[in-house]
Amino acid sequence: MPRSPEHLWRALCAQGRIRADSADGVVDAGNDRACRLTDAGELYCWPNLGAGTGLVSESIRFVQFTTGVFATCGVDASAVAYCWGKNSDGQLGVGDDRSEAPEPVRVADPLRG
Repeated sequence: MPRSPEHLWRALCAQGRIRADSADGVVDAGNDRACRLTDAGELYCWPNLGAGTGLVSESIRFVQFTTGVFATCGVDASAVAYCWGKNSDGQLGVGDDRSEAPEPVRVADPLRG
């Protein structure tokens, strides 16, 4: 029986792999990670390509996110989009196809310049 992203997240918290105080908010899972956006705007993903704590960024407070097959994207309160993960098909929206971005990179926005 497939397990839900919520079930996976709770199991990771119980195992001590994720900080237990990251258990509030919205959860989603992609092919290679599960992520949770807390009420405070902190985004935790496991496994996370960057820091081992699961916290995606110390400085960015997200208001929305989605996980894809091998990449995750989020938007902050200023409507700035960030993506990270694998980029073999240019899915990060950064103008190239680097193999991966372990930390959030700002998505190119042709309307803002």
